[in-house]
Amino acid sequence: MAATHYLQALEVQRTANRIVSILGAKTPHIQNLTPGGVTNAINMDSQSTLTLERLWAIKALIDQLGDFINNAMMPDVAAVGALYADWTGHGAGVMNYLSVPDLPLDETGSTFSMPGGWIPGGDLAAFRPIPTFQDEFFRAGVKEAVNHSWYSYAGAAGGLHPFEGETSPGFTDFQDDGKYSWIKAPRWRGHAMEVGPLSRYVIGYAQNNPEFKEPVDKLLKDLGLPLKAIFSTLGRTAAR
Repeated sequence: MAATHYLQALEVQRTANRIVSILGAKTPHIQNLTPGGVTNAINMDSQSTLTLERLWAIKALIDQLGDFINNAMMPDVAAVGALYADWTGHGAGVMNYLSVPDLPLDETGSTFSMPGGWIPGGDLAAFRPIPTFQDEFFRAGVKEAVNHSWYSYAGAAGGLHPFEGETSPGFTDFQDDGKYSWIKAPRWRGHAMEVGPLSRYVIGYAQNNPEFKEPVDKLLKDLGLPLKAIFSTLGRTAAR
């Protein structure tokens, strides 16, 4: 069964990329494209834009993805989780979770489908919301650190905001515990943060958002696992 679902997953990945191609974007992004790709306007009367026919085609492809997730991927995650429940103690990562709100539901950008917030050290009781894109608490906390990069900042050991960043290269040999990369490290209020699907679910759970809380509770109940089990490779895979 696992081998069959693996092969199906390759085809499903192709299906997901077909959605991207219909929207006129490219995946993965290349440097001369803005985030989100190059999309087409919606015009029901022009074949050079997104028509109603293409929108229905996208919906049909999304439905195919949903069928695979609900009928193959999630049962596999549950089966593996039941067999290797002790492995839920592995893969926790940094345990700091960050999510910026996304998919606005109104024109003012005050209500979102995807919740925003941050949780330090996996402590759901310490959850703090990030309600909008303009939240200054979030925006001011973003920094780029160069402790392990081949760059230097003048008098800013803790990192600089991207708008204030400096690019002063200083190559050294590869150092295991020192500088070893040309990549600046993103930090938020001095912490390494996990973003992505698991962060979305953990933050939605902390907000008691039923769209996120109910599937988490169901999976944990089915497997007989405590809440802390979501801070693992299993939880991260299920969140995806």
